[in-house]
Amino acid sequence: MPNTQNPRRRSKPAHGRKGSNRPAQGKNNRRKQSSVDVNLLSQKAVKREVKNYEAQRRFADMPLHPALLANIAKKGYSMPTEIQDRSLEALLERRDLMGVAQTGTGKTGAFLIPLIHHLLENKGDERVLVLAPTRELAVQIEQEYRELTQGMRLKSACFIGGTNMNRDLERAGRPVALTVATPGRLLDLAQRGKINFKSYGPVGSAYYRR
Repeated sequence: MPNTQNPRRRSKPAHGRKGSNRPAQGKNNRRKQSSVDVNLLSQKAVKREVKNYEAQRRFADMPLHPALLANIAKKGYSMPTEIQDRSLEALLERRDLMGVAQTGTGKTGAFLIPLIHHLLENKGDERVLVLAPTRELAVQIEQEYRELTQGMRLKSACFIGGTNMNRDLERAGRPVALTVATPGRLLDLAQRGKINFKSYGPVGSAYYRR
């Protein structure tokens, strides 16, 4: 009788099979040594002496509107921080300025104080636009503005994403001295014809980033 059993098939090496994930052995597949010195990627911490900035003048000595100086005093501020002190004259002269400072050093007040001074000097005829990258920061800026302009009749509006659009469309039609907005919501209002960028005068617009 003929042998009906299938003869055993010899298994081929795994690296020779089609579709195998194992790399074939050879000189070309040897790992190359990196030429990067890993010691250069780590640096030891170096202690740096941090000097506290001491302003040579008080807020009361600055050439600011009396009503603004009164509100600054009400907030308990007597001495300016470094960025507030060094940026004042440039902003009062309406020059472009980029300021860099650590968190909590008064950057918001640094640009709001001279802007409010200009608004008071021009009796509310100018309008200011402030862009903020986050909703939280936009709300913080408007809150600071309201405290500094208490009793001055300089109204403000804050437009941020995640809020009621119909309410923002209604508020955007009202004249205000300061508009604070996040970029996305500002573009939405502009596309609906509720924000006219040409209405912001010589004070200009300020882009604020933490």
